[in-house]
Amino acid sequence: MKKCVNVILFLMTLAISARAQNKNFVVIRSGDSERDIVKKAPDVRPSPRQLRWQQLELTAFFHFGINTFTNEQRGDGKEVIARFNSRKPDAGQWVKTVKEMFFNS
Repeated sequence: MKKCVNVILFLMTLAISARAQNKNFVVIRSGDSERDIVKKAPDVRPSPRQLRWQQLELTAFFHFGINTFTNEQRGDGKEVIARFNSRKPDAGQWVKTVKEMFFNS
């Protein structure tokens, strides 16, 4: 009996501590209203890794694909593949240039 009580107390402690931990997400259910979602928002906390990234306050995003050559925001699946004219793209040079401009390594 004592062992059973100890197991129950242990499980309850785990459940309480798990609930007390900050989460970097909340569950949004299909039936949640906009108000429900707004109420859940303050419960989201970034993980330590996410917080370090946010504190950098700088982001670079490189996207290189067929739309680079068609000058379109989105493709429609009818692009002429011959227009994809990637003659030895140098991603290392892109990163080097961005770092030299304003990013720390």
